[in-house]
Amino acid sequence: MTLDLFLAFAVFAFKASLSPGPSSFILLASGATFGLRQSLPLLLGISLGYVLMILVAGLAFEPFMSAPPALFMVSKVVFALWALWLAWKIARRPPPADERPAQERPAQERPAQEMPAQKTSAGQRLLSFPQALAFQVINPASWFVAFASMVSFTSAVSSDAGFVSLVLMLAAIFAVINLPSIGLYALLGQVLHRLFPDPKKLRILNVVAAVLLVLSIAPLVLGAVF
Repeated sequence: MTLDLFLAFAVFAFKASLSPGPSSFILLASGATFGLRQSLPLLLGISLGYVLMILVAGLAFEPFMSAPPALFMVSKVVFALWALWLAWKIARRPPPADERPAQERPAQERPAQEMPAQKTSAGQRLLSFPQALAFQVINPASWFVAFASMVSFTSAVSSDAGFVSLVLMLAAIFAVINLPSIGLYALLGQVLHRLFPDPKKLRILNVVAAVLLVLSIAPLVLGAVF
């Protein structure tokens, strides 16, 4: 792999990873609700899904593209329904308890007396690692990015051995760049949580993330219907 090809693909991977999409807004909502640490399984599942798609797009291009068209339509429908369900779940999820000390809250928000600490929702997640992996793998938009990248960056390779080596190297580069890049969305959610600890404001943030998630899949839904 030449230095020019490496730099070009690194820039592509960075842009593709940071591009807003369904997974990005789910990570944002998860970071705001549960924090970065509790969002790690979700983050790892989405990132691994990206890498697997790069590998499939490079190593199994012809068998995958020869699949029945109905399979792609089913994938679109399942992904859209799942994303809509997640948006509904995010919008309706109760925000975490106000983490500010009682003396720092407005008088109307202070409890009459201090109650024993309740268990938090730290053990809950929007998606588990396998669910996040599956959600990413059935994302049609991500498949388009994966195939476009393989066609663009492997077209100059003639030998089979060189092609396989290049695909593996590109997948490794994508993995290194993608994980911290998409992790910025979960980190941003955690920062917003700390900036707006009021549960009412966090509820608004969740609703905004849910709306953005719905808007991000609107082109897919319209394309499947019309």
